[in-house]
This record gives sequence, structure tokens and C-alpha cells, in this order.
Amino acid sequence: MRCHWMFGLAGALLFAGCGGGDDLELVDVSGTVNYRGAPIEDGAIRFVSPGQPTSTPKAAMPARTAQIVNGEYAATGRGGLAPGDYTVEIEAYNKDPGASADAAQEGGGALPDAMIVKKQVLPEKFNKKSEMKLTVKSGEPLHDNNYDLKE
Repeated sequence: MRCHWMFGLAGALLFAGCGGGDDLELVDVSGTVNYRGAPIEDGAIRFVSPGQPTSTPKAAMPARTAQIVNGEYAATGRGGLAPGDYTVEIEAYNKDPGASADAAQEGGGALPDAMIVKKQVLPEKFNKKSEMKLTVKSGEPLHDNNYDLKE
């Protein structure tokens, strides 16, 4: 009988410690992304918080990603950013018809849109080697956080 009581107490303590991240403040960030003056039709924008600890519930996420569709993105609600400094990485995709055709032949037919192979087409200076920075301040949503990428 004592073992059941101790396991019950241990379980209650374990669950009491879970889910504490709900008090983390997340700030909405949205805007547009253009490359060479034209909207990026299909891509992703990633906000990387270098060196942020992730072991505590109140720590900022190491990275947040939002899809770019028709030149617009939104990292909002539970997908928002914690206040802090970020490096911004942007990718744009083109469909790779050669790779998609090879995959379709292997599978015996046309691929659904979700399985079409995409190729990242932006120079590394906008993603892997990005020097673009963003500072998110507590309680200050950024709804016109726009990027106009030029080479």
C-alpha cells in the first residue's frame, strides 16, 4: 500500500513540473520578403537565437521558422518569438522538375504537390551565412518586418 502512495505522489510531482512554458511571452512578427524586387512565392524565414539556453521553461526557443507564401510570412501566436536578439535566415524554393520526375518514375506516377522536390535558390548570404539581425522587444509586435533582398 505504501508503494502505491509513493508512486502516486511521484507521478503528481512529475506532472506538476510539466507544461510550465505557458507563461513564456511570445511576440508576433510578420511582414514581406522580396528577392530582386519580386515577392518570394515559396520559402521559409528562420529566426535563430544564438547561444540561448533551452533547458528552462522561460528560455527563448533556439529557432522559429515561418513559411513564406506569396511574399508574406507570419510568426504569430504560439509560433511567435520570445523577446531577444535573432539572426534571420531566409530560403526561397523552386520546384526541381528533374528530381520530382525521377521520384515519380520510381513511384509509378505523378507526385502530389506535397511530395514535389524543391530546391533552395537564394545565395548563402541570406541563409547559412546570414548577417541579418532582428531584435524583438517585450510587448512590441512587429507587423511590418519586411526584407528586400538584393545581391
